[in-house]
Amino acid sequence: MSKAGSADLTGVWLGLYSYPQKLEPVSFTATLIDTSGAISGSSHESFPRPPLAPYTAFATLDGRREEHAVSFVKTYDGGIPHKQPISYEGSIVDDGNEIEGRWIISRVWSGRFLMVRSAPNAETIVRKKYERVRI
Repeated sequence: MSKAGSADLTGVWLGLYSYPQKLEPVSFTATLIDTSGAISGSSHESFPRPPLAPYTAFATLDGRREEHAVSFVKTYDGGIPHKQPISYEGSIVDDGNEIEGRWIISRVWSGRFLMVRSAPNAETIVRKKYERVRI
């Protein structure tokens, strides 16, 4: 098994996700706890522009890590900005320091996401890498 496949994902992650429309990507911070492949944690993201501005949304995360795959469900506190849970499915890359994949709401709406383990330059790194894989 490679290092990424056995990586403990516990830590703080910086990320971006996109909507299917040509809207700006939304940045978020997630704190993951990986207990033998069971993933739990929380996330928060700020909305600096309308219609939700100014607003910071908090969510809980619950899922699994198996080999190079990660899946979790994000549920927003208070149902804002989305009442329905959001499914995230991704792959662990870069020796366990990066997760990229897709998010899905009710199999009708989806987009891409990228998460990078927090490091001194993580925000710059995630933006540059996200631009390379942006649809």
